Amino acid sequence: MDWTKMILPIASGFAITVILTPLFIGYFQMKKYGQEIREEGPKWHNVKAGTPTMGGLVFLVGSVITSVWVGLWQTELTPSLLILLFVLMLYGLLGFLDDFIKVFKKQNMGLTSMQKLIGQIVGALVFYLVFCMKET
Repeated sequence: MDWTKMILPIASGFAITVILTPLFIGYFQMKKYGQEIREEGPKWHNVKAGTPTMGGLVFLVGSVITSVWVGLWQTELTPSLLILLFVLMLYGLLGFLDDFIKVFKKQNMGLTSMQKLIGQIVGALVFYLVFCMKET
């Protein structure tokens, strides 16, 4: 096994995440985008007020960029990888929408559990249908 084929992707994903995270946090703090705390909650939760959220976006960007360049480099940018990246981005979009509602609509509650479940089921069905069509 060629160690570069393992080490470079890991290092790439790590580097992208380490570089983007402070930029992301700084931007969100500068814009004052952060978690809202419900008034009826415990008082000790107030220390979390203003904590930047949507950090999963940084990990998603690092994962997608790394997957695409490694897929191109190793000539493994196959339909299977693209399907998996689609599902990853769809589930990431669900998390983004949940946090977006919390931050920009100033509501502590984001998507309901039913909305999240429906989004995940739709993603799973799309994955299944595309995967089945690819196999035939």
